[in-house]
Amino acid sequence: MRRSVAWATFLEVLCAILLMAALIAALLYIFNTPEASVQEETLALDQGSPELPNSVSGSGERDQPLVSMEEGPRFVKIDAGGVELAPEAGDWSCVLDRSTGLLWEVKRVDGGLQDAEHTYSWAREGDLPADAEPDAPPPGGSVYNRGLCLYSECDTAAYVREVRELGLCGASDWRLPEAAELRTLEHPTRYYPDIDTDFFPNTISGNYWTSTEVEKARTLAWSVDFNNGFPYIAEKRLAHHLRLTSGPVR
Repeated sequence: MRRSVAWATFLEVLCAILLMAALIAALLYIFNTPEASVQEETLALDQGSPELPNSVSGSGERDQPLVSMEEGPRFVKIDAGGVELAPEAGDWSCVLDRSTGLLWEVKRVDGGLQDAEHTYSWAREGDLPADAEPDAPPPGGSVYNRGLCLYSECDTAAYVREVRELGLCGASDWRLPEAAELRTLEHPTRYYPDIDTDFFPNTISGNYWTSTEVEKARTLAWSVDFNNGFPYIAEKRLAHHLRLTSGPVR
């Protein structure tokens, strides 16, 4: 009888020791992960991610600062003919950013060419020759007509062409903005969308294409998410929103 009691006590003590050892091992794993392992994981992530270029971050050397503050209001409303409007105007087609000198289109919700809901795949102008084979992949990683828009050609190249022909706000040099240029429209305190909606109404809280491509990865380009203003890499075949700009590349 005594032997049975002693054996049971031994088993209880052994179980308690094993449980304590397992708990200590778990705590050591959580709080004492070797620093070298963390560094190795971080290095692997860094090596596997495309480098954020100056044209996205806004850093690096430029001929002139991307944003330069001047006296007076930063944004100016412009009508469809290119005429400057009063700040209280209720209908405008473009916005001039006096801090960068860039003119930006204002999106609409009328189901027309500039409707905010429309999406486009990423395509560079001139990537697809007129005599190209129907099934031949275009050079430069361009992906044509993969979005959802008013016309049959729902890609960035086609949209740029249409807006140029329209002569929106008296300009004919409309283009996809660089990522750093588009990010100048981010608002410091507003989110969902992350933009000054007093001047840029009808902005979708989603990804907007930029002209900035990923080096050594021809199927990828940068977009800016106007939920939070962060830049993201996306495959060019994906359908994203657009906001064109007019003016020299800064």
